[in-house]
Order: sequence, then C-alpha cells, then structure tokens
Amino acid sequence: ADRKLYQKMKKAGVKYLYFGLESANQDVLDFYNKKTSLSQIKKAIKLSREMNFVTTGNFIIGAPIETKEHIERTIKFACSLPLDIAGFGPLIYIKGSELWDDAVKCKNISEDTSLVFAGSERGLGKLTQQEIFKYISIAYQRFYYNPRFMLTQLYRGVTRNDYSLLIHGLKFLFMLRGRMNS
Repeated sequence: ADRKLYQKMKKAGVKYLYFGLESANQDVLDFYNKKTSLSQIKKAIKLSREMNFVTTGNFIIGAPIETKEHIERTIKFACSLPLDIAGFGPLIYIKGSELWDDAVKCKNISEDTSLVFAGSERGLGKLTQQEIFKYISIAYQRFYYNPRFMLTQLYRGVTRNDYSLLIHGLKFLFMLRGRMNS
C-alpha cells in the first residue's frame, strides 16, 4: 500500500480496489505463499478507505492446515477491517495449480478431475465440506449483519451521494436470509 500509487490510481479514475486477503493467520498466508503480513493487509485496507476507494476483501476458508480457530480469527479479522464488501469462499483445488498437483501426488485427487472443493472427506483439510460451508455462511452473517458495518455503509452512501452499494448490499442480505431460512 503506497499512498502515491493510490493517488495516481485515484487520479486515473480507479474507484474500486479488490484485495485477495485470504486469511487472518500468518501460517495460512505463508501456506498460500502470499508474501504479505497482517500488518501490511491492515495498512493497505486502511489507506484504501482513507482514499475513499470502494474496498473489497476476499477470504478463503478451508486451507489444509486450517482449524476452526483459524477460521474464527479470519472472520473476526474481516469484521474488524474497514471493508465495503467481503467475500468468503471455499478453497478449491483447480487442475494445474500447485495445490492440485500436490493432492494428485498424494492420491487425494485423480488426475482426470479438474476441480475439487477442500474437505476432510478426501484428505484435503481438517474440516468437512459441510463445516467449511457452514463457516462461510457464519462469516457472511457476522460481516454483513454487523450494525457498525450497516451504519458505516449508510454514512458512506450519503457522503458519496451513491447508494448503489447499500442497495445491492440490502438485496444480498435478503437473499442470504432467504437461503438461511430454507
């Protein structure tokens, strides 16, 4: 996160910044070979907010080394960051990736499989797929149903005179609520 670079981006008309944050755990970030630290993540997100970018952070749930405690820290971390949008998704083993290659070598995935979700059922993690998707649902609920988040988004909508994020966010919340009730 470099203020001068962000200023150039702002001047060039950039409005949205998307960050692949992945985790709030340094050991998981190291596993993904992110070459970043939690302090760098916090600095980048804070600066993005200061520069008034619409800021998105994406998190991956289900790394093979990840425990329930790791995931809880990631959810808390996501909720503590000044993000406008957060995405939470499962780790996916995709053919051609290093993770996929390792899983094939360990015989957890067959060579003719192109895409596999993480999960202990195949020896691809400590949590079952059901547990991973449950945590993803919990993460979305905690992030988007947080009153502080809602008030911040209302304030940002007013100061930007742009309510599109708020409108899309409300639609998303109603969709999420509908899925949780079914």
